[in-house]
Amino acid sequence: MSQTSNKKTVTSTTPKDLITDINANHHKYILRVGQFNVLNLVKENVNFYGKSHYSADEVTQKVNWIADQLKRMNSGIVGFEEVFDHATLLRATKASGLYQDSNVISANANGHGPTVAIASIFPILSTKVIQDFPTSAIMEYNNVQIPIVKFSRPILRAEVQLPFGRTVVVYVVHAKSKRPIVSDQSRHDQKAKAVGHGLSLLVRAAESVALRHIIVDELENNPYNF
Repeated sequence: MSQTSNKKTVTSTTPKDLITDINANHHKYILRVGQFNVLNLVKENVNFYGKSHYSADEVTQKVNWIADQLKRMNSGIVGFEEVFDHATLLRATKASGLYQDSNVISANANGHGPTVAIASIFPILSTKVIQDFPTSAIMEYNNVQIPIVKFSRPILRAEVQLPFGRTVVVYVVHAKSKRPIVSDQSRHDQKAKAVGHGLSLLVRAAESVALRHIIVDELENNPYNF
């Protein structure tokens, strides 16, 4: 999305410079949006998936690496995936020097599982965590309801205040992976894996339907926020 005026193009090298130039001079700008899977961003010495954990040094290395990548991305808005711990994400965004803590929001990243988050150089006006499917998106087959009615990972809706009074709605989504849904005991059983792949496909399909319904409703209710 871009906003134009009769002024020259912004040539700032950082998001902070960019927003300062936009507000001061009403320059033309291009909104750069990034997506970043941070691969199990957890607190040090805390088990994730029941068996793995990172030492304090490993977490520090990971935080510094993420901060360096954020600097290279140089994005006004970033959506994150696989955030387990909000405080650890804040360490990375703060180290990047790009985002204020108040504009870094996660979808209940309390250490119990992977979730999504957003960081923005622009003010975040509101956020909403969405776990349940819209009623209209719950599917039936042969008059039997398919019992998939929640997102496997909650999605995050954020309203972001852009310059010149524009507001944009951003959804951060991490859909179910292709990994088969199968127990540890059966992960080498080829028949169980086949069923697990089928179950994973069902979940992914149901989530895509629910997300489409949410986006269509958003477009119909707020057509100028995209």
